[in-house]
Amino acid sequence: GGENPGGGENPGGGENPGGGENLGGGENPGGGENPGGENQGGDNGTTEGGNGNQGGTGTGEGGTENGGATEGGTGNESTDSDPAQQQAMVSATAPTETAKVTYKATNPEFYSLDADKTFASIVFATRGYESKNPRDYFNFEWVEDKDGAGGKIRISLRKAIETKTYTLKMNPVYQNGEKDGKKNEMQMTKAASFKIKVYSSPISSVRLSAKGKINLLDRRAGDVNPEAFKYTEKNGICYTPTVANLKDTLKEVRLLADYPAMNDYADDTKISTLFEAHITEDKKSFYIAPKEGAALEKGKTYKVYAWLLMDGYKFGSNTGDGIYTQTPIKVKTAEILPKVKTNKTTTNLYMASKDYESTFIVEKSDEKAIGAIESVAFGEKDEKANDSFEVRGVKRNDGSLEVHLKLKKGVTYGCNTTNKIKMYIQFTGQGTNTAGTPITMNVKINK
Repeated sequence: GGENPGGGENPGGGENPGGGENLGGGENPGGGENPGGENQGGDNGTTEGGNGNQGGTGTGEGGTENGGATEGGTGNESTDSDPAQQQAMVSATAPTETAKVTYKATNPEFYSLDADKTFASIVFATRGYESKNPRDYFNFEWVEDKDGAGGKIRISLRKAIETKTYTLKMNPVYQNGEKDGKKNEMQMTKAASFKIKVYSSPISSVRLSAKGKINLLDRRAGDVNPEAFKYTEKNGICYTPTVANLKDTLKEVRLLADYPAMNDYADDTKISTLFEAHITEDKKSFYIAPKEGAALEKGKTYKVYAWLLMDGYKFGSNTGDGIYTQTPIKVKTAEILPKVKTNKTTTNLYMASKDYESTFIVEKSDEKAIGAIESVAFGEKDEKANDSFEVRGVKRNDGSLEVHLKLKKGVTYGCNTTNKIKMYIQFTGQGTNTAGTPITMNVKINK
């Protein structure tokens, strides 16, 4: 982007050390408020097979804080997750709905949860439902963590129920091996309270807000330390999903190249070959960034679709428990080419020795500038230079490029002349429609 002047006036004749600075391209805006990335708004359509209603706000009552500690004989705790993460969909009208709300629970030390007995202790605390059995309306499933320190209680609707908020209580039962042929178990004496909210409106769409831009040069593959590379709003577009009545964190995001069918999330041939998604540390958003080695044009808008899998909520088996964006996510690319400098402004070649190679060094003017020098070339339309010279670059350990220049058999430049030859320094990952940062070298052709 921008006009790229070559570096200053280069005097002719002789060998001139200390070359000039060559300006790189400016920032390539992508239009709108966010250069390089279009904000994706609006509804992203509906999920098929997800015609349920929403629910699952979890809070604590009766001496427990936010569903938190329940005290028993050992003083250990049984904890469900942050209520801010508990909103999810359960169906009030479709018993086949497989969406689930998840609660986090922590086991007392050296004990594991007896799920069957714990779930058998669950009762309604909601007025008018005290005599009813919660297990007639809800399914409860215990999924233990790999380390055995706790797990998740997943709740889904078993059959139709009134759309409202329900308070339930349970007295968790824990067991620790056997003693005298009997299981050594304990039951918490103080009940843990939690709420399930059943909504009447279905979760059918996801909205995305976007912030940031893509710099094609700022990729993990071209970074000095790839293992420590971090995605930011300067090298990727950060998307934050919003789903009505649902507050949950992201577990996985996959990008698809075309409008998705039901099972495309599991088909590797449908996955985008150009872009990839990276979930943020707080799991509330994800970055879209170019894949390693993907050839992309600068300033072009690409379209992808996303499949989102939430940490605790399941949208239904038809879509692998995830949800698709039904309208395309527009991803616009940009790049910022660094300025470069040469260690000389003039170099010599000889008609009598066409195998002789002249060399000079090119490096970034600011070593901290984003981008790795990759190669050097003449302009595609510069027939005279392409017909007269061979040019190649050798990357050096310090990130600079050693440029080798020699004459071809047929030279269209005159003998004993000094000619301003323009070349382009190319960077790893730059747009396929970008020439690179230009440099101008005075090439003196001697006898």
